[in-house]
Amino acid sequence: MLLKNVKVLRPKTTKIQKRNGIGYVYQVIGKSYKKDKKYTVENRKLIGKMIDEEWMIPNEYFEQYYPDVCVEQETPEFSDTLRIGCFLVVQKIFRDLQIEDVLLSIFGDLGFFIEDIVSYMITNESCTFQYYSNFMRNHPVMDKNIRDDTQISRLLKYNIKEQDINLFLHAWNQMNNTKECIYVGYDSTNFNTNAYGIELADYGHPKVDEGLPQYNLAYAVNQKDSTPLFYELYDGSVIDNTELEIMLEEAKEYGHEKLGVLMDRGYIIYIRKEYKGIENKRI
Repeated sequence: MLLKNVKVLRPKTTKIQKRNGIGYVYQVIGKSYKKDKKYTVENRKLIGKMIDEEWMIPNEYFEQYYPDVCVEQETPEFSDTLRIGCFLVVQKIFRDLQIEDVLLSIFGDLGFFIEDIVSYMITNESCTFQYYSNFMRNHPVMDKNIRDDTQISRLLKYNIKEQDINLFLHAWNQMNNTKECIYVGYDSTNFNTNAYGIELADYGHPKVDEGLPQYNLAYAVNQKDSTPLFYELYDGSVIDNTELEIMLEEAKEYGHEKLGVLMDRGYIIYIRKEYKGIENKRI
C-alpha cells in the first residue's frame, strides 16, 4: 500500500521496472541460483513507484530498508473550520505537566506527533487509527503535518524503542517524586492472546482461561491524585507475588524510597529487610 501525501528521493541502490508506463521501484534483497537454467536471479521487494525522474512514492516496506531517508510529506488542507476546545485543553495539560518537554528531549520533533496521537485518542475516545487523518483535519495539530494510520504504525514499530520508554518513565517519576511517603494503588491483570510473535506470551493462571497463552500487565498509580507512575509487562507464567517483588525494586530505582502500597486480598506479602522504607497494607 502506497503512503498517502508522502514522497522521497529514490535511493540510488534501488532498481526500476516499468509496467504499462509506470516505473515501479524495487529493492534487491538477495540472489538465487537457478540450477536448471544455470544462472543467478535477483530477489526483489517492491518499495514504491516513481512520480518523475527523481522522486518516488514509498509503500509501507520502504522504511524497512531505508529508515534514515528523509521523507517529504505534502501537507493536506485543513477543513474550513477547526474544533479547538479539546486541543487547547490537551495542549495545556501537556505543557503544565512538562510532558511536552520530556517527549521533545527524547524523540525530537516526533514528540509533537506523539502528542497529536494522544490528543486524538482522548478527544475521539478511540485508538482506531484508520480515522486519524480525517479527524485531525478538523482539529489543530501540534505536529507540522497531518499523518495517517500507516505512519502511526511505523512510529510505533521503528521509532519508539524500549530504552526511549524507560527514559520517559524515569523522567516522569523524577518529576512526580517526593521525599514524603506516597501511597500507591497497585494491581496487575492478564490478557489472553492468540497473536503470533509476542515474546511475553506464555501459559499461566489467567482469570479467564481460554486455553491461550497470556501476558501480564502490572501498574502503579499515585493514590492521592490518580497520577499513573509506571507499569511493567511480564511473561504469562509469572505469578502476582513475583510481580510485586519486581515492582518494589523498580519503585526504588525510580527514586520512591518511602512508599505505601495498597492492593487487594489476592496478594500474600512477604516483607524483606531491604524494604524498610516501604509501608504495606492489606485491604
